[in-house]
Amino acid sequence: MDKTEFERIVHIGLGRAILHLQTHDSTPYREILLHACTHSTAYDPQIEGSRARYTYDLIPLTNEVDFYRRAALNALAQSSKDHDRDAEFLFELARMFAEDGDQEARQAMYDKYRQSIAQGYDTGASQLIELDGIDGLVFVLAPDGKPIFSRYKPVEYERYIWHLQYRDGEGKAAQALDKVSLNFPLLAPLIYAGTQSLLRQDKRVKYKSQVQVAKNFSYEALRDFILEHDGEHMPSFSWALWGKQTTRDNLKLAAADLLREQKPEHLLPYLEIFTYARFPLDPSGLIKLALSKTDAPTDDGDSWLSKEDRVVIHAIRALKNISHPDVRALAFQMMESSFWKGQAAGLLTKNWQESDWQFLQRLSGQNLETEEYHSLVMSIRDIFQAHPSRAAAPTLLTLYERGPCSHCRQYIVEYLHSLGAMPDWMIEECRHDSYGDTREWVEGGFIDIEK
Repeated sequence: MDKTEFERIVHIGLGRAILHLQTHDSTPYREILLHACTHSTAYDPQIEGSRARYTYDLIPLTNEVDFYRRAALNALAQSSKDHDRDAEFLFELARMFAEDGDQEARQAMYDKYRQSIAQGYDTGASQLIELDGIDGLVFVLAPDGKPIFSRYKPVEYERYIWHLQYRDGEGKAAQALDKVSLNFPLLAPLIYAGTQSLLRQDKRVKYKSQVQVAKNFSYEALRDFILEHDGEHMPSFSWALWGKQTTRDNLKLAAADLLREQKPEHLLPYLEIFTYARFPLDPSGLIKLALSKTDAPTDDGDSWLSKEDRVVIHAIRALKNISHPDVRALAFQMMESSFWKGQAAGLLTKNWQESDWQFLQRLSGQNLETEEYHSLVMSIRDIFQAHPSRAAAPTLLTLYERGPCSHCRQYIVEYLHSLGAMPDWMIEECRHDSYGDTREWVEGGFIDIEK
C-alpha cells in the first residue's frame, strides 16, 4: 500500500490500516503514524469520539512503540486550549497508556490538567475521572486542594458526575459522592450542584415543556419576535418545533410572510419553521432562495457559514419535505452545477425514482469538499431509509470507502448488511474500525445498537 492511500484510510479511520500493519512493516508510514499519534483525525469528535482507541491499536503494530508513546506524551504536555480537540484526544490516548500501567502517562495527565485549570479550562477532566473514578473527580474539583467554585456552572459539575456514573454505575457513584461530601465538606456544594443539574436534565420533560411552549406561542407573537430581535436570542430548535406543532392556517401565514421577506436574519427563522412542517404554498419561492448562492461558503466571522449560506441550506431543508416535479428538477440542477451537491441530493427523498441510484453512484465518486461529501452521505442515509434497495449497494460501498465520518459509516455498513451485500473483507475491517459502535456491532453478531 502506498503512503498516500495509507494516510487516507488512517485519516477516515478504516480498520484496513490496522489489518495492513499486522502483516507489513510500519517504517514507510512513520510520519503518517506520528501525526495520528499527536493529532485528532476525527471528522466530528463530539459524535465519533476521539479515535484514541484506534490509534492505540495501531501503535503496538509498529517496531517503534516507545517513539510514538513519547511523541504523544510530549504533544500532551505542549497542547493548548487553541487546539482543544487535539488535547482531548491526547488525554484519551494517555489514559489508555495509564490504564495499562504506564505511571509516566498517568502523571502527565495530572500535571497537564493542573496547568490547564490554572489557565481557565478543564480539558482532561473527563479522562481523569474515567481513569481514577472518585479520586479523579476529587482532583478535578480541587486540583490544588481548593474547590474551583467560580470556574464552572453546575452543568460542568453535572458532566463530571455523569462520567463517574458511566464508569462505576449510579449506585456505586452515589455512595462515593456521599462519602466525599462528608470527608471534604468544601466539595459538597459542587457535588450537590452537579447532582441537581443532572436530575433536571430529563430530556423527555424538557421536550414536553418545549412542545407546550410552542403550542401556546401565537403566530403574531412569533412574527413580532422575529422582527424585533432579528431572529436572535431563541434556539433554532424552537422555530422548527413551533412549525411542527402549529396549525395549517398559521403555517400559511408564516409562509406568506417568508416569501415577502428579504433580510437573511429574518429569513432564517422563517425557513427553520419549515424544517419538519411541509411548506403550504407553491415551492417556487423556496427554490429561488435555494439558488440564491451557488458558490462555496463564505466565512462571516462568527461561523464558517455566512447568513446567506445558511439561507440556502435552510431553504433546501424546507424543500426536502415537498414532493413536486420542480423540486426534483432543482435537485439535479444543483447536483450538477452548484457547490451544495450533497445537500441537494436530499431533495430526492420525496421525489425518488429507482434509477436515481445510478446518478448518486456517479456523484458519490466525485471529489467534493469534505463538508459537502459528509452532507451527501447524510442525504443518502435519508434516501436509503425511505427507499431501501439492492440497487443502492454500489453507492453504499463508495460511501464506505470515502465518507469522512465514522459515525455515518456505521449506518452505511448496517445498510449493506441488511441488503446481504456486506463483503467478508469489510466485516473484518469493521472489527478494527475507528468507531467503537461499529466494532461492537460486528462482535455482537450484527445486532442493531443505539447510536
